[in-house]
Amino acid sequence: MDFNAIVIAAFVGTLLTIFFAYFPKVRVFYAALALEKQALLKLGIMVVIAGAMFGLSFTSIFPPPLTLPDLFGVIIALIVTNKPVADLLPATRDVREAIRLRTAAFMRG
Repeated sequence: MDFNAIVIAAFVGTLLTIFFAYFPKVRVFYAALALEKQALLKLGIMVVIAGAMFGLSFTSIFPPPLTLPDLFGVIIALIVTNKPVADLLPATRDVREAIRLRTAAFMRG
């Protein structure tokens, strides 16, 4: 099987989602953030990952050099694999508590 940049990006996007869902301190911090901040944080990390893959593609670590269309394909693969995996993962008890506190703070104004 040939692993191109988009397949690797899909795998890394899945790992990123699992990291935010199950890494102990990160999951509570992330769940307590407002939804807009959560989305911007993940998007920023995905763009940094895509940039790192783009930079590594010009070394011998990552096979062929990526073009700009490939770079956008990598970003899209990261985004597309992120949401479905996040929806499938169950929330832990501390994450549910952080979400409840975030919602209560939002309702108070």
